Parts: sequence; C-alpha cells; structure tokens
Amino acid sequence: MIKRKIQDIIVKKQKRVVFNKMPEKETEAENFKVHNYFTKAKENSRRNGRISRGKIIFGVFLFLLFLVVGAKTINAFSKAVIQIQLHQEIINVDSTLKGLIAGKTITEPFDLSVQTMEIQISEERSLAATGKKIVEKKASGQIVIYNAYSSSAQPFIERTRFETPDGKIYRIQNKIIVPGAKIEEGKIAPSSIETTVYANSAGEEYNIDLTDFTIPGFKGDPRYDGFYARSKTPMAGGFKGEVPIVSEEDETKLKESIEKTIEERLWQQAKAQTPEDFVLYSNAAQITFSENQISARDKNIFTMKKEGFLFAYLLNKEGLSRSLVKKYLGEDLVDKVRAYDLDNLKFQMVSLDEKKGTVVFQIQGMVKFVWIIEEEEFKKSLIASSGNMEKVFKNYPAIEKASVVFKPSWWRFFPNKASKIQIESLIK
Repeated sequence: MIKRKIQDIIVKKQKRVVFNKMPEKETEAENFKVHNYFTKAKENSRRNGRISRGKIIFGVFLFLLFLVVGAKTINAFSKAVIQIQLHQEIINVDSTLKGLIAGKTITEPFDLSVQTMEIQISEERSLAATGKKIVEKKASGQIVIYNAYSSSAQPFIERTRFETPDGKIYRIQNKIIVPGAKIEEGKIAPSSIETTVYANSAGEEYNIDLTDFTIPGFKGDPRYDGFYARSKTPMAGGFKGEVPIVSEEDETKLKESIEKTIEERLWQQAKAQTPEDFVLYSNAAQITFSENQISARDKNIFTMKKEGFLFAYLLNKEGLSRSLVKKYLGEDLVDKVRAYDLDNLKFQMVSLDEKKGTVVFQIQGMVKFVWIIEEEEFKKSLIASSGNMEKVFKNYPAIEKASVVFKPSWWRFFPNKASKIQIESLIK
C-alpha cells in the first residue's frame, strides 16, 4: 500500500514538475501527501538507524566475547617448554670431610650424614673329584660316665681309656671331673657327666652301636665296679683307606670363580639398594668371604659353598654438594649452587671412630658447580610477564641462555598454570 503510493507520488511529481498542468486543489492535496510521506520516511529512517546501531554494538560485543573466550580456551590448552642454560664452573676438588653415621649423635660439627649398608649372599657349586688320598679317621660318639662309688668327685685325666666288652678302646681328649654320688635314704644315687670319646685307632671297625664301657685304669681297685659308662650315641665316622678328593688346583679355581660371582651379585644388590639421594663409592665398601665349605654329595661329586659379605658407607648427595660449594665457592652460595658429577669422584677412607659414629674421608676429582633457580618462582614470573620474557630473564643472572617453544606455535603467551610450563635445564 505504502509502495504503491510512492510510485504514484513519484509519477505525479514528475508530471507536476515537467508539465505543470495540475489543478491547484489537486496540487495542495498532492503536496500534503508528499509531506506526509517524507515525514513517515524520516521517522522510519530514524527507527532503522537506532536498530542498526544496536545491531552493530551487539555484534561488537559478541566478537569481543568470542575473542576473550577463545583466548582463554587456547591458553587453557597451551603449553610452553623453556630450555635454559645455567651458569656453571668446573673445579678440581681435593677435600677432607667428616660424616656422621645415621643414628649417632655428636656435639662437634660434621659435614654430612652417612648411612651404612650390609648385604650377605651365598653361592654354591658342585665339582667332580679329580684325585685320591689315604684318609684315616677315628670314630667318635657321646657317652655318659656314672659315679656309683662315693659322694666325692672323681677327676679323669685326658686320654682316660674306656673299654667295650669286646675290647675296643676309646679315649677322652680333655680332663673332666665326675661329680660325687648322692646318698638318698642310706643308698647311693649315682651321679653322671656327659662327654665325647674317640676311638683309639682309625678304622671302620670302631663304628659300633650303643654299648657299655668299663674303665681299665681302675682294674684291681674298688672303683672299677663303682665307675662305668654307657653310650648315648653310636660310635661313627671311623675310616681308613683311599678316598676321592678335589685337587688343590681345582679347589682354588672354583673358589675364585665363586668369589667373583658373589662380588658381582653383591655390587648389583648394593647399587639397587642405594637410595637416589645417596652415592656409593667402590672404595667406601668392603667385601669379605667365608672359608670354603666343601661337602661330599656322593663318592665322586663335591659341593663348595661360600658366603660373601658387603659393608659400605653411603654419602648423602645434598650434604656432599653443600659441603663442596661452601668450601670452594663460599657459604653465601650454598643454596644457590649445586655440585654435579659426584659419582665420578674418588673416595678414600682416612679414619673411623666407631664409638662416636664418625668417618673422615677424602674426596678428589673434577666437580661441576651449577647455579640453580627456583623453578616455581620462575614460572610465576613468566605467567605474570604478559609475554615480556626478556625482562624476566634479566632478573635471573644464573640463566646464561634460554629458548622458548610455545604450543601451539603461533600462540605467544605463557599458560596461566605453572603445571603447563616445562623447564628443561641444560647442563654441559
């Protein structure tokens, strides 16, 4: 309806302007219509202008909101990897330090704490007999000697003889005293003592079962009937003849092989059991071995068993580092510098005071001293820097060089969480 009026007005207006043939009344009416049209058009234009400006403002607001949300989203998923090269110095150290063994307390100063480590393992191997020799062994066993003679104690000198009913002689090796008998209700209650006897000669014929013994030395004496002995165990172990043996050369070779294996196993366990904050030096450990324990498994096969023992002192790395920094760089740098390559130093024991629990030792070698930074504080500074990395790095003189890798690569802001910032310290 409005459109059509406009066409009409335009047409009419053209007729009026070009030809000028309209009656006056019609012209006035037409002028009123035209005025009315432009008035409404102006109002519509104002209303449309207000609507357009509102749309623009709303659009700008949405765009800014999108940028803020997008930036926060990207920042939440972004990461940063910072590689820093720290200042360092290499010094040849030669220092004598005192360590205090864990669990001990002293009033005098010491440099660092020391832990002790003890490990014990065994190794067993078999070997064949490679030689023979004549062996003579005397049978032996336990007997009980009785005193049914008097209430007085009776001494027996070493090598006193005891005789079986078939005439076999066994002897004691050391002097003994048989206690006196007890008198109970007017009767003698025999006393007794237990001891070991050995056959008078080597041979299997002295291996016998339980039996009774008399004391030949008391023959013709009233004590012969008052003192006697009885077996507690059979007599065994007697032998005389040729037996297979392990040659001395083979025994030595096997001993060395077993000890080498034990030593390797001890070091493996020692290294595995050393805490991460301690260092184990080879010269701070001592390994010992038991005697060869050889037993016959059968007639021609023998078994050798040995035990190995490791005792070591473990030095606390933090204490060792602080002691070396203090001595070579000054006490004011103890918390700002850390010593590296401590595992490569040479350790030499100087003295040990077991009562106090202190060890004095010498440390020698090349030590790398590296200036350190407080990483969490460094991360917070980067987050607050708004991308001004150079200003942050200038506040950390311990950093000689630095490079930053942002993820994604086109994002040039640090994540707002310290956990999203990774610090990699490069040590030459």
